[in-house]
Amino acid sequence: MTFVTRLGKELTKGNGSRAGWSLKRQIRILGVLLAATIALASGLAIEFARHSEKALVTDAQRQLVSAARKLREGYRSAVNSARIPGRPMTRSASDEAALRALTSASLASFPGVEGGFYEGRKGALVGYAYPTYQGSGPKTDVPPAERGSILNVAQAASGALGGAELRVDAGHDVILFYAFALTQNGKPADAAWVMRHMVGVRSAYGRLRALSLGLLLIACALATGVAWIVTRRLDRGVAAIEDALHAMAARFDTPVGETGISELDRIGAAVSGLAEALDQNQKRRDELEQRLRQADRLAALGRLVAAVAHEVRNPLASIKLKLALAKKLPEEPQRLATTFEVIGSEVDRIDRIVK
Repeated sequence: MTFVTRLGKELTKGNGSRAGWSLKRQIRILGVLLAATIALASGLAIEFARHSEKALVTDAQRQLVSAARKLREGYRSAVNSARIPGRPMTRSASDEAALRALTSASLASFPGVEGGFYEGRKGALVGYAYPTYQGSGPKTDVPPAERGSILNVAQAASGALGGAELRVDAGHDVILFYAFALTQNGKPADAAWVMRHMVGVRSAYGRLRALSLGLLLIACALATGVAWIVTRRLDRGVAAIEDALHAMAARFDTPVGETGISELDRIGAAVSGLAEALDQNQKRRDELEQRLRQADRLAALGRLVAAVAHEVRNPLASIKLKLALAKKLPEEPQRLATTFEVIGSEVDRIDRIVK
């Protein structure tokens, strides 16, 4: 729980703090948690499939078929080698011992499997053995509780050329039976049978299943909580940046506040820097526009002054010319009068231009 506590503290730090884990790191942690959840779920699915009742019973049935086949083949080999007298089976002590030894040797490699032979002529069970029995001594007696089921499956197998199987559910236990017919002169007469008592198989791995499912639920809840926290903080950070951008529409110098997520804070700082640069550019643009307007006014004034100077220069030139003529004609009053009239009209013209 130390890691979970630390993770919660780091993820729930205030928006003004920059010491929290980065968004990238949080998402990576979320990915690891989800990967662990998937791995755990996959492992549980595999284990459940391997240890489910159906899978266990199916494996046990295959084992019983192999055991019965081996017992049948062992019996045929023993008959052919004359170690066991030919059929019909007898109940002599020597035959019983030989059959029990054959059963024990045939089933020694099948843990939990017990079996023997069925004498069809007398309806008796002979040659019983349980070589892998875990008790204090060898088990030599057919289980009385299962005798009826053994006889049923053995009779069913001896009544046809082939095998017969039977499953009996007893509480949390499952008991499996299988038998192969042993033919005599081409006709089924006797049978070789095997049995396996599977204790508690119908509730096997119940605690493991409950614990595993609990861990899976915890991992899923943790992954969901972390995802919710990360997305909640991300949503708040984005909302803060959006509010700052709306405020910038009116004033460029509005700063973007810190969100507590380093990546979003870098974006906010970049946006603030861009807004400041735009504000400075706008001020420079206004200043340049003002200078351009002033330059236009000065240019217009210059053009006006040039036009006025041009208009004034013409009458002044005329006045200057007339004065020069007047100096050369001092004794001609009529021409002097005309000259001074022209000078007066030109002076009036200058006055009109000035006005």
